[in-house]
Amino acid sequence: MKVLQKALRPGAKVGIIDRNGNGADHGLNHEVVVKEMEQAGYKLVGTYDFTKADGQDYFLIFQVR
Repeated sequence: MKVLQKALRPGAKVGIIDRNGNGADHGLNHEVVVKEMEQAGYKLVGTYDFTKADGQDYFLIFQVR
């Protein structure tokens, strides 16, 4: 994600849609994604859970700090 920053326009946003899980079951808990994105220089600017009704999926929006 650090390399991606060079290709982004100022103010650009990056969206990540995934499923809560432990990494072995085709998903990663959203807390892990937020932490890793912060370490890569992004800040969380939006969180949505409208992707599915089961509450397991999430949609996170990040912006370069």
